[in-house]
Amino acid sequence: MDRKRTVNWRRRVIWTVLLVVVAFVLWIASDRVYWDRYLHAHTLESFSEHPYPTIERLYPQEAVPGVDSPRAIPVASGSERTIRADALEAAERYARSTNSTSLLVLHRGKLQYEAYWEGSNADTPVYSFSMHKTIVGMMVGFAIADGKVGSVEDSVAKYLPEWSDPEHSQIRIKHLLQMSSGIESMQYGDNPFSKHQRRQIGTDLESTALSFNVQVPPGQRFDYNGVNPTLLVMIIERTTGRRYAEYLSEKLWKPLGNRTAHVWLDHEGGLVFAATSLFATPRDWLRIGIMMLDQGRVDGQEVLPAAWFRHMITASPTNPV
Repeated sequence: MDRKRTVNWRRRVIWTVLLVVVAFVLWIASDRVYWDRYLHAHTLESFSEHPYPTIERLYPQEAVPGVDSPRAIPVASGSERTIRADALEAAERYARSTNSTSLLVLHRGKLQYEAYWEGSNADTPVYSFSMHKTIVGMMVGFAIADGKVGSVEDSVAKYLPEWSDPEHSQIRIKHLLQMSSGIESMQYGDNPFSKHQRRQIGTDLESTALSFNVQVPPGQRFDYNGVNPTLLVMIIERTTGRRYAEYLSEKLWKPLGNRTAHVWLDHEGGLVFAATSLFATPRDWLRIGIMMLDQGRVDGQEVLPAAWFRHMITASPTNPV
């Protein structure tokens, strides 16, 4: 009798284990894109080794339509050189030592130096990393200027009703922009089941971002956090009723005279990875810098609203330096 019970117990254990294994495999298979990213594209080293946004690694992507003929950037002739050759050589040595793929130097309105390495050229888009966060900040300014977002003083709950609870509703638009929202700090590591990992490479950024809790009262602490720009893009899309890439193209990319760029999405038709992942050529990024040097204007015409430009270059209370 005892032997029969033992055999039955072992069979139950075996079947239970098999069911758990099958369920686990099916769960992983249901989000194949995430696991593919986790295995091939989630580490900093992978981006260092493969700096270009290939569809094979970073998919899906959505186009940010640009212009057919990019706006010309003045190039310094021999007599217009304003930086010593030895200084440019030192800059090149440093760039090469850090495995940079390109280096462009603009001074007094003229392109003084331009070089490409590691198999890249002027047509090669590069991975933006956190430069994209600055673009997201600009896009909030456009949404305010267009009357889609009321003010930086608005509670996020006005646009994200999922955060109407007492803690989250204290967060203002300005807190997201100034990295002082007070939400859980970012964590790094290799745990594939962590929401921090899914924040970086997941296939449902919206639900992941909304899952972050408030740790400290908003406005009290500067904490660099990639969830903040994700929430801002959610607000931009909800208030404008447009795809982020489309709005970016109309308000900034085409007025700059930039070529077509691309953004990385969590899934087809989904949300953009707003903390990173705007793929554009070095000259496109340079045009953004030139616009900021000219206080938001391009060829004398205002592109970035003047009031928003001043707002962007004003230090925040929690990060005054």
